[in-house]
Amino acid sequence: MILETSDALKKIARAFYPHKLYAVGGCVRNALLGIKAADTDLCGDATPEEVFLICGGGAIKAAAVNPRIGTLKLKCGGESFEYTSFRRDNYDISGGHSPSAVVFTKSIEEDALRRDFKVNAVYYDVAADKLSDPIGGVADIKKMILTTCDKPEITLSQDGLRLMRLARLAAEYGFDIEEKTFLAAREHGRLIKNISGERIRDELIKILRSDSPAEYAEKNGASAAAERKRGPRCGLSVLSGISVTEHILPGLKTDADFDGSDGGGFCGGSLLDIIERSSKDARLAALFCRCDARQISGYMGGGGMRFSAAEIKRTKRLVAGLAFDCGGASEDGLVGFIRRNADVVCGIISLKLVTGGGADAKRLDGVYRLMKDRGAPFNIADLKIDGDDIKKLGVCGADIGEILNRVLTAVGAGEKMLTR
Repeated sequence: MILETSDALKKIARAFYPHKLYAVGGCVRNALLGIKAADTDLCGDATPEEVFLICGGGAIKAAAVNPRIGTLKLKCGGESFEYTSFRRDNYDISGGHSPSAVVFTKSIEEDALRRDFKVNAVYYDVAADKLSDPIGGVADIKKMILTTCDKPEITLSQDGLRLMRLARLAAEYGFDIEEKTFLAAREHGRLIKNISGERIRDELIKILRSDSPAEYAEKNGASAAAERKRGPRCGLSVLSGISVTEHILPGLKTDADFDGSDGGGFCGGSLLDIIERSSKDARLAALFCRCDARQISGYMGGGGMRFSAAEIKRTKRLVAGLAFDCGGASEDGLVGFIRRNADVVCGIISLKLVTGGGADAKRLDGVYRLMKDRGAPFNIADLKIDGDDIKKLGVCGADIGEILNRVLTAVGAGEKMLTR
């Protein structure tokens, strides 16, 4: 079996007969790469109206998601799948994400041509357990190269989000990019301005969290450390090369070297080096490690990629923690710093390590580990006493919190007062 299919999916395929039901996109691509996919997208020549007739009153339920472009949600046996009817797309000149008009078709070739990259245009016939490869996607997967389904200047002028996907596929899977495709992407880099900040944000996060070559090798064995470019360095380099970075992160130089000559205190190499060597949960902060709080808000906030307030705050705390002088702080000062930043301290240690602050990172990590080994409380909730205990002493109101804070401070790194 080419693609692992559930009983529910097979049942849907049988119900669709004589229409054919295909899996398509990332699930098929990943199966051919030997990678498990998170979900299964479906398509076929049945129009939305025909699908509703197929599913009417039976065990398979269909619900409209975006009927204008033929997208429905199919549910069967506790599983759900997104289904899209074969179609041809028409876009206006803005390069926005959604087509301005669609025409449903019975042709798998026409459906393939409206997609982004050939590696995403391989179809799996669920009932027949066989592939359909109308435009040569299998060959591209074998060659590990990205080419567009239609002419590059057409595909990449239609939807600006395809620029982010180009970089993300290179980062996540190590695909090379055909020269004509790369040049066409660079020619249309400005179209990213017509894509919503939320969509750009989601693709950027995937790029930042992709496996570096070292992480990929660790997961797949030393022999799997193929000399393919992949990971955040690769993805961000693509974005810079196709003139997208200048629009989504204006003024941020991802290829700048930090050698300490500017007095900034960083000597970790280029920003790309710093990002790739950081832990995955600290890579967003690594991207903005040379920015002040106002700049971070500008890039991440409502005028930019619309990150949540919590994510913006977390990023600012990581960057501020990077600047904290652990070497000049007393042990009690470090304990207080760790308690104030207990949820992000591991990220701060990671950032310090990759920006040339190895001594700082070592000291911070040492005190943090000491506190954990001793069972030291990291916040008031970890104390062996609580507000009710303080009330029994005749204390009330705001004084209770003040006393608990003083107790937390007195505990220090956990060498004393750890019992009730």
